[in-house]
Amino acid sequence: MRSKTTWVAGFLLIGSLLLQAARGAEGLPGRSVLPVQSMPAVCRDAPSELRRITPADVEAARAELLEAIGRLDRRLTIDGENGEAWRNYLRWAILRETLAGSEDPDLDIVGKAFSRYDAQYEGLRLRWFLDVKEALWRYHLLGSATDNPELPDGYREYLEEVAGLLEDYAKEPTAETAHEIGDAIHWLDGLGQASALTDAIRHHYARANVRLDLSADLIAAAFAESVDETAPVRDVILGADIYGTGRTTGAITARLLPGGTVEAFFHGTNISRTVGHKGPVRIYSNGRTELDARVRIVIGADGFAALPTVSQAETDSTITAIRSKRGSQFVEQLAWRQAARKKGEGERIGSCHAQQRLSRQIDDRIAEVIDRANEAFGDTFRNPLVDRNLYPRQLHVDSTATSLRVVALMANRSQLAAPTAPPELPERFDMALRVHESTVNNLADGFFSGMMFTDERIRRMATELLGETPDALMRNGEQEPWAITFARSRPMSVTFADDKITLTICGRSFQQGDTRHRGMDISAVYELVETREGFKAIRQGKLQAFPPGFKPGEDKLSAQQTATRRMIGRRFGKFLVKEFVFDGFTPPGNLQKVGRMRPVVMTCRDGWLSVAFKVVP
Repeated sequence: MRSKTTWVAGFLLIGSLLLQAARGAEGLPGRSVLPVQSMPAVCRDAPSELRRITPADVEAARAELLEAIGRLDRRLTIDGENGEAWRNYLRWAILRETLAGSEDPDLDIVGKAFSRYDAQYEGLRLRWFLDVKEALWRYHLLGSATDNPELPDGYREYLEEVAGLLEDYAKEPTAETAHEIGDAIHWLDGLGQASALTDAIRHHYARANVRLDLSADLIAAAFAESVDETAPVRDVILGADIYGTGRTTGAITARLLPGGTVEAFFHGTNISRTVGHKGPVRIYSNGRTELDARVRIVIGADGFAALPTVSQAETDSTITAIRSKRGSQFVEQLAWRQAARKKGEGERIGSCHAQQRLSRQIDDRIAEVIDRANEAFGDTFRNPLVDRNLYPRQLHVDSTATSLRVVALMANRSQLAAPTAPPELPERFDMALRVHESTVNNLADGFFSGMMFTDERIRRMATELLGETPDALMRNGEQEPWAITFARSRPMSVTFADDKITLTICGRSFQQGDTRHRGMDISAVYELVETREGFKAIRQGKLQAFPPGFKPGEDKLSAQQTATRRMIGRRFGKFLVKEFVFDGFTPPGNLQKVGRMRPVVMTCRDGWLSVAFKVVP
């Protein structure tokens, strides 16, 4: 039943983005939330409710730090020699000795330990290190704030700034302001202050920022499959050993049900020719079995799960001949009379056996394919994001009779997300993806902040992702290797507005061969334009590269900065080309049968990029 594996695999490929879906959204049940218009005033009033930081707060932070260190210690133990090398780099013994004491924390040692975890090594971006880094930061913050006479004034001044940011963001949400408000949430959470305010900010400005919709027609097309298979028949009915061959023909269809569930159906017919061996006779029969099966596949918190198959079979058989092994007509006549008497019972037993075989075959095949798909999804998507603390904070899947929807919140608790719901699309579609700019910006913070990427590393990542090395990343023998070290704050950001995409890359430094260049902010603006073939993103003007804080028209570039700018133009001009063409794609593997997905909508507005596709047969 290879085709049954095929249709299940088709669904699993479409649903790879839907795995690990957690039903229900994170919220604040039973607790009122501040209205958005009152948040600036509450922010300005918060200093009057400043809670004193006590030694008990610091001790609780120390306990959290020790727990995080314990988790990292267990992880490093698994790594053997490599883990021991990490301990040496992190100056493990010094920090453990400091935390073991009963005296006030040595903030100098804690600060130096934090700087070790804040370095640009890729391994430090794994969650075990990140958890210790965050706990160190909070321990240092609370230790510095304990009985600090400057805290009230500094707290008041900072919240006045935050109130202004909230007012600005309410008027015009920008990525820069969102980042600054996120920093404020982080600081307030670290101090354990103004929880009603931070909860309200998350409620209003951290809505889901990814939405994927798939039509019921697309799901049905992914499942649709004709079945035509021939297989041996082996059974035992009323003591007769049955051997022969059966051909099964039929079709697979599917429909969506509420709650992230797909129900797949198989209806088919098995035509068989068999010989039954019982005692001294052989019974030759032709059989026709009508087969029906139904299976429901549910998308849940642990991935895909299939409910047991429900099947039905009804067999009608015709005996074409009975032969005695010794040619005895008397024995054959007796066998004919007995076969006629037991024909109904034999057909009922045969129907029952066919039903059991059908259910077992579908259950086994689905279980095998789902296990493989869940394992592949974990290895390629879920586990890498979980290991870097980048997995969606919310992931919700639901469906109706007409569409399946995935909604995700890509943001940690200190990041803003979408301040508004995604825009509605003007027409029907087979697939639609709506992504808020905060999705890209939040992920970029996690992946690129403070990190150094060499051209070789970028080339390797692109090849692994795309299956081939893009021409823009190919290096000839005469070119020197180069690298970029991203800024720690907002290393990469995008804005989606007025059908334009603005991309900004903030490099803290660049290197070409042995020459090191100071930081530059690189930006490009692309306008989305519809064409007969699809859509194009056309770059508006030249690639821009200026030092951080540089004011064109007022400031002047030095000779070194001009050289850096030329180098950046040569390198990044290969990636940020004059135009990108979006004419659709053909789904991989078995989903090629669905047809080519052609973009019919591509628009940017109010921070959202919306792309919708229709199937072109």
